[in-house]
Amino acid sequence: MSELIAQTGRFEHFHAFITHALSFCNEVTTLSGLDSDKTHCFNIIRAGIFPSASELLALNNLADDIQSALDRCQDAIDKSLHHGLSTVLEMRKHLLRVYRDMIFSVRAPIRKLPLEILINIFELACSSHVGLNSLSRNRRGVVPVATLVLSHICSRWRNLVVSVPALWSCFEFDYTQLGHLDSESLIHLFLERSRSHILDFALHNCARWRSVVIDGPALSLNSSENQHSMRGFSTNPRCSSRRTQSALLDTVLPLLFASQRTFPELRDLQVSSIESSPLSTMRFLGFSPSFSITCPKLRSLVLHNLDTIDFRFTQPCPAVEYVALRGISATCASQILMSSLNVRDIILNVTRVGRACEWKPHTFHCARMLEIQTLDKGMWPMLDSFTMPALTHLRFISPMHMELPSALATSLVSLLTRSRAFLTHLTLHSICFRTSREILQLLHLLPTLTYLDYKPDIKQGEWCLKPLLRCLTPPLLRTEFDCANEAFAEVVQDGGDEQCSLELLLPNLQELVLTFWLETHPLLVNFLRLRKSSGGLQKLQVHLWIRRHYRQWNQEHSFATSLSASAKFQGFKGDDGLDVFVHNV
Repeated sequence: MSELIAQTGRFEHFHAFITHALSFCNEVTTLSGLDSDKTHCFNIIRAGIFPSASELLALNNLADDIQSALDRCQDAIDKSLHHGLSTVLEMRKHLLRVYRDMIFSVRAPIRKLPLEILINIFELACSSHVGLNSLSRNRRGVVPVATLVLSHICSRWRNLVVSVPALWSCFEFDYTQLGHLDSESLIHLFLERSRSHILDFALHNCARWRSVVIDGPALSLNSSENQHSMRGFSTNPRCSSRRTQSALLDTVLPLLFASQRTFPELRDLQVSSIESSPLSTMRFLGFSPSFSITCPKLRSLVLHNLDTIDFRFTQPCPAVEYVALRGISATCASQILMSSLNVRDIILNVTRVGRACEWKPHTFHCARMLEIQTLDKGMWPMLDSFTMPALTHLRFISPMHMELPSALATSLVSLLTRSRAFLTHLTLHSICFRTSREILQLLHLLPTLTYLDYKPDIKQGEWCLKPLLRCLTPPLLRTEFDCANEAFAEVVQDGGDEQCSLELLLPNLQELVLTFWLETHPLLVNFLRLRKSSGGLQKLQVHLWIRRHYRQWNQEHSFATSLSASAKFQGFKGDDGLDVFVHNV
């Protein structure tokens, strides 16, 4: 195309056509005789070349003429009283805008960019994250992936996109969004043009896995060539189709992660199922498939609802930094963690904690965040076995009401005592304290804590909040706290370390996040009044639960109570230097 344009004087025909069209629009009142064949002009635009200095000057002058014609056309429309003439003028204005846009496209500065810069821009648009190169659907229908869009702009861009394997090596396909498109052909097109470049891809809701993994051309996902170039793999069943789940179990895992498979470049692995899938029912059949893989460069591992799968590494993975294990067996979780020597962030929600699971003593020297989403009694030995000297963030998030057992409190204290970590962030959700002993023992070990997020179980309310606030009150003012809050449930005083009870707990606390019932807000108001003497607290976030019958039958009363509570909290701002944020839940 470029050679053809060069032989014909490049932009001469383009300039001549638009000049003729402009003069035609200026001289006639009807557009029926105007030549509508703009194929040659579009070919020039799609060629992707940039005009020379003299050609650019001529095009700029022509653009000025078109703008003048547009202004005259708009003036004529404003003054016209004849409907038929106005219609013709509107059509003329539309054509003038088309010609103007043609010129703008031809002289666009992006045409002058060197290929190296264009490649960098394209890689940011297509290869920086799988979600950017995603085939999805909007209200107008299916939207092609970014790589395909760029390849359809002009011939210069198409040749560039096809010649860069990196633009085809990062993609995400959701089979529920593909519609009538030939999804297998699309996947194989990307695999073929990636040319053994490092692959990052995600395939979701794929009910035809076998045709993708096995029955396709030589360059399939299961080939050793792609196996050795795979850097990131993710599959997430966003729909509850049993066909999709069966395909995941029967085809994907056995083939991609067959025994002794090696993935030398794999950095990110995410495999998820759903709770109602065939995977969750296989525990009753006594079937537990096992997969052992080698991936020395793996950095992130996410396994979700694979509690019947025995997943393990054939060798230690020193590069792993992030591990999220939800809905898997405790035995599998233990094996994975033992192989993750330098893991930094750990999220655990294990199932089927049985007698066979033994948490072996281990020190995670680099672990900085531990989040436990289940408090099954089988998890307590884990806290007694692990040591995390670098731990700074600890999160306990129970999905339902759970009173903190003494054994678990002891295990938690054991972990913190043994680790001697400088914990700065603590989150406790749906965990209940009914006595002061465990609270005192726990908070005494956290002198460096700066952030506390406490959300009691919704059924407990003041029973959980009052013991915590009392322990955080300065020791000499706790009697005053008790007197001010006699209307609320009493705290069970079960003794505890006398030294702990005489210390100001959490002296470095800067941010406090609390969730509780609206009617118990006086507890927090009294606490803030007494705690402010110790200073340090800089930010308070309050999430107020409003009871349903208040919302339905006493909306005005609940609204007024909420405003009153918010005003009381806001009263601690100003001279106290406390930022207060109140939210209704």
